[in-house]
Amino acid sequence: MEILKFPHPLAINAIEDGGWRWRWRLKPMAIVPVNLKPFLNNLTVKPVIVKLKWGMEYKGYLVSVDSYMNLQLANSEEYIDWQFTGNLGEILIRCNNVLYL
Repeated sequence: MEILKFPHPLAINAIEDGGWRWRWRLKPMAIVPVNLKPFLNNLTVKPVIVKLKWGMEYKGYLVSVDSYMNLQLANSEEYIDWQFTGNLGEILIRCNNVLYL
């Protein structure tokens, strides 16, 4: 079965048995804007996982976030390619290195 994108943005069609058949309709998503600074401040003293652009992951407790959104973690552990590499304790992660939290 070959999936083709139809020019209409809400429909995806598939060719099956020589004819067009509706597979599913995409529904528009509701987007809720989130103010990031209060969101990050609410995560303090909670366990978090921070993934860096370079592939490393750090698990620990979020201690603080500054105005640039640099992150301070306590009791942190480093994981590279999903392999535990060691306990780091307290660390500071610069904001421009963070891929997601």
